[in-house]
Amino acid sequence: HREDATIQVKDYYTEARLAIERVAELYYQLYGIDYVGLRFFSVYGPHEEAKGTYANMVSQFLWGMKAGERPLIFGDGSQTRDFTYVKNIVDAMLLTSKKGTGIFNAGTGKAFSFNHVVDLINSRLETDLKPIYRDNPIKNYVMHTLADTVRMEILGFATRYSLEEGLKEITG
Repeated sequence: HREDATIQVKDYYTEARLAIERVAELYYQLYGIDYVGLRFFSVYGPHEEAKGTYANMVSQFLWGMKAGERPLIFGDGSQTRDFTYVKNIVDAMLLTSKKGTGIFNAGTGKAFSFNHVVDLINSRLETDLKPIYRDNPIKNYVMHTLADTVRMEILGFATRYSLEEGLKEITG
C-alpha cells in the first residue's frame, strides 16, 4: 500500500480516515499549516488487554496459546499483515514530528501470514498448538496489507523491531 495509491473505500472506517487526511491537506494548502498523518499497519505490543477482541491478532493468538488454547483463524491463515511492533510506531511518530509533512505509512514493509505468526508463537512458547480454521464471516475482509515504507525511509526511518523481536518483547 502506497500513500499515493487511489483508496477504494469499502467501509466507514476507511472513509473516516481518508476524510481526516483530506481536511489536513486542505488546511496545508489554504493556510500552510504543516501536518503529519501516519497510516499504522497492524500494530501490536504489550498491554493490549483492554482492547479485548479488538486487540491485534498477534496478541490474541499469544493470549490464547499461553492458556493452552488452539488459535482460531477465520479463513485458511494465508491472509497477511504488516505486523508492526508498537516501539517502531513510536519511532515513526518522533521522526515525522520533526521532519515530515504529509501522509506516511508506519509499517515494517514486510508481511507475514497468520499461519506464520502462529508458528512463531509456538516456537517462542515451545508448544505445538494447531490452528482451528473457520469460514471468515466478515464482508469486505482485507486479505493482505503491506506498507510501502519508501517515504519514511527517505526521512531516515528504519524499523528496529522485526516480528520475531517484537514477539520476544511481549512473550518475555
